[in-house]
Amino acid sequence: MSDTEDENDENWKKVFYPHTPPIESFDDRPLRPSQVYPIRSSPLAYFSSFFSQEVINHILEQTNLYASQNRQKDWEDVTIAEMKAFLGMLVLMGVHPLPNVDLYWSSDPLFRLYKIRPMISLMNTAFKNSANNTASQSIDECMIKFKGRSTLKQYMPKKPVKRGFKVWARCDSQTGYLFEFEIYTGKKENESETGLGAAVVKNLCKELIDENLENVHVAFDNFFASTELLQDLYQQKKTFNKKG
Repeated sequence: MSDTEDENDENWKKVFYPHTPPIESFDDRPLRPSQVYPIRSSPLAYFSSFFSQEVINHILEQTNLYASQNRQKDWEDVTIAEMKAFLGMLVLMGVHPLPNVDLYWSSDPLFRLYKIRPMISLMNTAFKNSANNTASQSIDECMIKFKGRSTLKQYMPKKPVKRGFKVWARCDSQTGYLFEFEIYTGKKENESETGLGAAVVKNLCKELIDENLENVHVAFDNFFASTELLQDLYQQKKTFNKKG
């Protein structure tokens, strides 16, 4: 500290101790497994060392108890075999991730976007990494002009671009910067317009919800809005505005 400082200020100084405090010796043992497995042990054996039968039984009991307490209609208690099968499916779903849980049960022999899905994911990641989420965003549909042949091509007579690929987009409200997009692949069987709009909003806002980004206003028109959607979003303590 300088000499011009107040004399009442504290000053730092070095203090030299005449000896070094003794340090107790310890056995520096490397990390080793407490249980030795045969060299040809299956992956299930290693998994079971962490996810024991006791853990599975606990999950099973709590699952059935929850259903019983909530009086689930037509509920049948889950068995140990079913719980193990469910856990196995979760592991496989982690090994082979898909953009939507419904796709794991889809009977469609050909996922329409399977060839460009990796490209879509890479582009969405680049969009989100290149700019911070703004406070005012909007979700809407847009058209990519295309006159060729494709089962994905849509016809929208009221749009400036009447034929092409329909895209759902989440953008910055002021600049139009694109944060995330999804290509519309067609209406699913027995799917209502209300269900479609809600699914679009939830999918495109998943990042905002997962990262607890509060004070982000996302506007969308009456095509996407529904009482169920707004109640669901309100429960997640997010700020969503309905426009129009």
